[in-house]
Amino acid sequence: MEEAGEVQTPEVELPDDAPEGLRVGLPWERVDPGMSPGGLMQTLRLLLFSPGAAFQMMRIQGVMSAPIVFLVLLGTIGTFMGFMWQSWARVMLGSMADTPFRDLALANSYGVMSFVVAPFFIMVMAAVATGVHHLCMLVFGGAPRPADVTLRVVCYAWGASYVWMFIPACGGLIAAVWGAVLTISGLREVHGIPGGRAAAAVIVPYVVAGCCLMLIWVLLATTMLASVA
Repeated sequence: MEEAGEVQTPEVELPDDAPEGLRVGLPWERVDPGMSPGGLMQTLRLLLFSPGAAFQMMRIQGVMSAPIVFLVLLGTIGTFMGFMWQSWARVMLGSMADTPFRDLALANSYGVMSFVVAPFFIMVMAAVATGVHHLCMLVFGGAPRPADVTLRVVCYAWGASYVWMFIPACGGLIAAVWGAVLTISGLREVHGIPGGRAAAAVIVPYVVAGCCLMLIWVLLATTMLASVA
């Protein structure tokens, strides 16, 4: 039985097109916990297990520092873990094949160089992906919000996906697939567009790129066979 004078406040679900003033922001974006280990873990948990709710919270205006730092931080850590797994596999396979230590050290040095340039490379790829996804949304029916909102979605979707790089062997594949799934969810929730349009904006570029690579491979193989003959 309710006590006298107690007022029950119903929970209200925010619409997809809620203005910035009604978006509480992800924990990483708020003053408390903010850009701290606690804010990072809370944001990761939301993005990985409740992506729809996470992107409904995400701020769509203001400075871009929070999503960019989120992506660069987790992307660099994920790249480091991927480099560690590759180095371990290279050493193990090299020892079995009696590969000279100098060759192993040279191969691992390339991995160190890639780790050093990882933050710059990650941001360039995120910017390119943002442009491609936003253009595809415009082609497939329109993008209600500007491109910087799409960049925020890409930063959080990709950043959270780098966590899967901690898994050896198949972590990179899981991260790529999960990044695409999170990006689709984010575009749908933030731009307020149908799921099919969001999926097309993410999947079609990968299909086109795959077809182009396949065509290049066929042309190279044909050229090599012709030169041999």
